[in-house]
Amino acid sequence: MQHVHFTDQQIRILALAALIEVLPEDRFNMECWLDDNFGPSCIAGWACWESLGQMDSEAKRQHLRHAQIPEIAGRYLGVYGTRLCKLFTPQWQDLEDEEPIFSSYSRSSLWARTHVTTKWAAATLRRLALTGEVDWKAARCDAERPPISLLHLPELIP
Repeated sequence: MQHVHFTDQQIRILALAALIEVLPEDRFNMECWLDDNFGPSCIAGWACWESLGQMDSEAKRQHLRHAQIPEIAGRYLGVYGTRLCKLFTPQWQDLEDEEPIFSSYSRSSLWARTHVTTKWAAATLRRLALTGEVDWKAARCDAERPPISLLHLPELIP
């Protein structure tokens, strides 16, 4: 049996994917770092939240209120430069294959980011942990693919 070894970075990314995947959709929005109560909203916000460890929720909110969210989140996940930008503020071409839906490219990007689901974000994080690359389009296919389950294959059971 071969053992798989994950780096600390991969473990943090995979743990964040698991957390985001089970969030209610109204607790996740890729268009803003924090919600109206200074709680986490997007991948970067949730990464910062997790980086604060066992601190109580109110103390985390107060800390995040004045934090440099993308820098802290990038350091926590080990993501920098272009990958950081693509992960935390994806543009239209990172998310969609079609032409932008608005004449303004930035308005189209904003619209697209508001349509990122928790499952899509989690799949993107898992793909990042596996490949080291941020690929929103490939991750969307992963998120839409039904999970494999042997429970639905009774013909394989003797």
